[in-house]
Amino acid sequence: MVIVYPSQLGFEFQGELSMNSNFCVMNQVTIRINETRIPVVKSKHSAMLNNCNELLLKLKEKSGLIKSLEVYVRAYNYGVVFRYKLFRAEKIGNCKITKEITSYTIPNDPKAWIVEYGGYSTSYEGDHQSGIQVPS
Repeated sequence: MVIVYPSQLGFEFQGELSMNSNFCVMNQVTIRINETRIPVVKSKHSAMLNNCNELLLKLKEKSGLIKSLEVYVRAYNYGVVFRYKLFRAEKIGNCKITKEITSYTIPNDPKAWIVEYGGYSTSYEGDHQSGIQVPS
């Protein structure tokens, strides 16, 4: 069963080449996570179950500045999440991300339910319109 078709990942940087292809897989690790977390501030839940499978891919560019990154993908019963961890390149100095070029293509005719927060600085606990359906 295909969940996600081949899709693009990466970033554009100010004054540097994009980091979006030409990777080699240095390592991959899969683990099963089944834990109960106790929040520091118990306001809504006294305990939270974290039950998923995780894939960690360690990638490195084959050329250019030889930047490396880790991609963490977690599969839960009702969803998938991912995150990046970027590492310094061989070039000394500050690196500014100007654009994320990650995209993903999902097969068939999926529906997406999103929450509109009105911006990227809004708290997840803030007021929002829920149940907005995005056409595919």
